[in-house]
Amino acid sequence: MKKVILPLLFCFALIAGKSQAPVRYLDASFFPTIRVDTTVVYGSNFTILAKFFAQSPRTLRQPLITDIYRPPVTDTETKRPLAIYLHTGNFLPLNATGPNGGIRDSTAVEVCTRLAKMGYVSASVDYRVGWAPTLADESMKRYTLINASFRGVQDLHTAIRFFKKNATTYGIDTNKIVVWGQGTGGYISLAASTFNSIADSVKFDTTTYGPKKFVVFTKNKVDTTKLDANRMVQPWVNGDLEGKTLTIAPNGYWDGIISSIDTMCVPNHTANTSNFHMQVNMGGALGDLNWIDAKTLPSISFHAPYDQFAPYQNAVLFVNTPRGPEPVIRVQGADSIQRKMDRLNLNKQLNKLKPANNPLQTLYNTRNGGLVSGLFPILGDTISDSSPWDFWASTNPQNKAGLAGNPRMSPQRARRYIDTIFTIYAPRACVVLNLPCASLVSSSEEVLNSSNV
Repeated sequence: MKKVILPLLFCFALIAGKSQAPVRYLDASFFPTIRVDTTVVYGSNFTILAKFFAQSPRTLRQPLITDIYRPPVTDTETKRPLAIYLHTGNFLPLNATGPNGGIRDSTAVEVCTRLAKMGYVSASVDYRVGWAPTLADESMKRYTLINASFRGVQDLHTAIRFFKKNATTYGIDTNKIVVWGQGTGGYISLAASTFNSIADSVKFDTTTYGPKKFVVFTKNKVDTTKLDANRMVQPWVNGDLEGKTLTIAPNGYWDGIISSIDTMCVPNHTANTSNFHMQVNMGGALGDLNWIDAKTLPSISFHAPYDQFAPYQNAVLFVNTPRGPEPVIRVQGADSIQRKMDRLNLNKQLNKLKPANNPLQTLYNTRNGGLVSGLFPILGDTISDSSPWDFWASTNPQNKAGLAGNPRMSPQRARRYIDTIFTIYAPRACVVLNLPCASLVSSSEEVLNSSNV
């Protein structure tokens, strides 16, 4: 009997030892305290919300803000990885259709706090919202949503350039940047990690609805009669992919609501580059698999297979509107995305973290077919539980609407899911970003505290 018990005690002692000696970038208790800079302005740009108030965009030039989470002032590291977090929210104002939609959503604060305690600089970044879900014309409703997503990609690139410009101030290694999107933010992070040029923006699958009328811009006029299902983003109106060019909206834009020529894209921090190095999404999807090519970044996807608002595979996207869920466009979910990435060997670094004796990877192999290195299906309790990592205050004005999609919501329950997400994310980021912890996890994830799962 002693021959069995003593080795077990020795193993528990090793685990306890690891939990008492946290590892930077692996353990959220590496720093017990952090500091937060709130409402930092990282840029400004045209907001389409002007349309809803019948005002000139110049009167509603929107400041773009972020909350920045950092290790304490006692930290001597001067070049830390940066993680930019993009919240959910359906491209609509906060609490418009649910309890979330801002940089201080409970899940956003939780994730950014953990990242800072691990040794990262993390930033919960706001982006421009605004589309027209109440339009009766399906093609125009789809058109406005795609343009909202494009503006989100531009704002993400603006944020990246802001942090590169201020890397010394915040202690950032500009060669180790992660973009992490949740829900709607996941659509932005996935698009940004796969778009190579504005030409990609025309590669949308229109087979669900067939060709429709789209507003098509020529240099001096708006032509609302021409059939052109591909021109959903116009470079000379929307600006370039990175948001570095000043562009002008023509007379008659938005059906005459905006009657005078005005700016559609305002450049920020143009001297800096917009590239980043790793993508993480929770419940996001992609407009078209054709965007994925040899230039696509390493990616990790956390996704509920039965998500009603972000398809897990190839399916029609439903968006929550004031009238309820409505179909908008066909998209590709995490399963389709990660399988193509594996076919192109784009997540090859993650294969270093798939030892045969890894129980966590074994679990996910049973869920994803054992073939997909960056796909992690997250299972809630019911088919409506599509974002079990979400939580919010019971006093939230949209509490009832939120509970329809997360019926057992609580901070404790959400944090258990976030524990698992971090247990998966942390070692993979070590390898992809080549952090000092990479040597500890290249062949095993046993360094992680088992209580995190």
